[in-house]
Amino acid sequence: MTINTKLKESTPEKPIDPLGIEARLEYVCNGLAAGKSRRLIAKELGLDESTIRRDIKVMLLPEKHLNAILSGSSTEKQLRSAQHEAAEDARRLAVAVEKQAAETSRARRLSEEKLTGRHSNALALLLLRWLDLKLPYEAYKEQLMQIVDRKNWATGELLAVPMNPNNMLVNCERGPAPTYGPDQIEFYAAVLAQALPAIAPEGLIRNQAIAKTRRAIENPRKYLPELRP
Repeated sequence: MTINTKLKESTPEKPIDPLGIEARLEYVCNGLAAGKSRRLIAKELGLDESTIRRDIKVMLLPEKHLNAILSGSSTEKQLRSAQHEAAEDARRLAVAVEKQAAETSRARRLSEEKLTGRHSNALALLLLRWLDLKLPYEAYKEQLMQIVDRKNWATGELLAVPMNPNNMLVNCERGPAPTYGPDQIEFYAAVLAQALPAIAPEGLIRNQAIAKTRRAIENPRKYLPELRP
């Protein structure tokens, strides 16, 4: 069932029964088409202007909700249902847009990485600076990166937009770090294993960065200069 939206040739001299939803919607529709204000239409019908505002919302509902109201369903229930559906549609659209942005970002970063290696170089330098702050011995760093390397291979590709690396490293540090060497290694290895996928969702970039970090720890004189821009 649909509402007749054609402007009638003449406006009724007397207002129609305001309790009849279909007739009232048609009256409101014709009144708006004639250029009348909501206040004037409400006055003609002997109703509050808020009722006319609600009727206008009803006329804009999808057909299934409008038909449900005309068949006797609660107007408020159908308005809430339509609002919920609209919010869900907006959420799905936002997810689709975010997914497309992530795909575009990943494709661009992977292309740049294959051509220049700059993303893995930057991440490797970040890891080296972070490790210098956290662990006192090169042997600790080597052991840590071996653990991270093993855990990284189980992660794979992720569809996400890379996050701020410094924020992720801080956010993944849960509580104070242990002071005992082996516990320190396990603690910071867990931090990196959790943070790296968010910093670099692309497995290729993570793998390259971890490999470059390990080489630079083992032989900084040879490999560290290769990482700098």
